Amino acid sequence: EFRRVLFRSNTPTSFNARGLPAGLTVNTGTGLISGTPTASGAFSVALSAVNSGGTGNATLALTVTNVVLSPTSLSFGSVDVGVTSSTQDILIINHGSTGVSVSSLTTSPQFVTVNRCVANGVWNGVIGPGTHCYIFVAFAPTAAGSVNGSLNVMVGGQALVATLSGMGS
Repeated sequence: EFRRVLFRSNTPTSFNARGLPAGLTVNTGTGLISGTPTASGAFSVALSAVNSGGTGNATLALTVTNVVLSPTSLSFGSVDVGVTSSTQDILIINHGSTGVSVSSLTTSPQFVTVNRCVANGVWNGVIGPGTHCYIFVAFAPTAAGSVNGSLNVMVGGQALVATLSGMGS
């Protein structure tokens, strides 16, 4: 569900938004853009607001993706050097209407994936419409100090990134 109220000043009497992705609409009286997008991609939306002084125009750059990571960051806290933390999970969620394949999944050094959402002998690697798969991530510090990294996933042609952090102690 997407909801955004257009910025307004000087009491506009009507609003318009041209170029919205399918599934989103604008309330011409309040300026509220809402709905659930059914198309993904990058959209350039032409916005206008009218009042007694004329028309104000702006452009909204809107990117809609049907595949997301949740959460988009993990913190592992303090972990002893040479020990692997317990895992935390990140979901790859497919909000789209067709299945998507995970083509790659990598982590920065000192972070490891314990289970992957890629094809293997048991699973075909396709995340069906309206479903998700789990990535289990652990932290294995090799030295004392703060470590920042990322989980990088290529799925359905989209590059998704989650930030990772931990403290080697």
